[in-house]
Amino acid sequence: MRRYLLITFLCSIAFSITARASEFKGNKGTADSIEVTSDRLDVYNETREAVFTGNVRATREGIRLDCEVLHLFLDKKTQKVNKLIAEKNVKIFWQDRQATCSEATYFLSKDMIIMVGNVVITRGKEMLSADKVIFDMKSNHQVVEGSKKSRVKIKVQTDKETGILKWGH
Repeated sequence: MRRYLLITFLCSIAFSITARASEFKGNKGTADSIEVTSDRLDVYNETREAVFTGNVRATREGIRLDCEVLHLFLDKKTQKVNKLIAEKNVKIFWQDRQATCSEATYFLSKDMIIMVGNVVITRGKEMLSADKVIFDMKSNHQVVEGSKKSRVKIKVQTDKETGILKWGH
């Protein structure tokens, strides 16, 4: 059972893509693979960065990430992806949940996701909105922050179990 679907999804992107641009291949989106489609892919060997742009869609086993730009950064020593950044009109769909934000960054070494810019997470009638949401998977701690312009807002069901901040089953 996956504990954190979003983390699993982002990790699968990271470990499915190796250091060489020629190995950036999509597949059927099975449990051990990821399919990434976009209008364009640029690979910058000097900075160890791959950038997918235009109608980016990454899918894996029922989880979907849509955005306009997806950056993949490789560690210089290990040649593994150590950071992912999804930008512009970011949408994440999994189970009965959806998250939208301006930018989502996943730091693999820290096992942390930071979503910023008009973050809205919904699950049925439940809703969470904030300026910034930090998911620290190592400590199983979430921080939800507002801004001077907008405060944190959450709406949960009181007649059944809430799950707005749960990422797994």
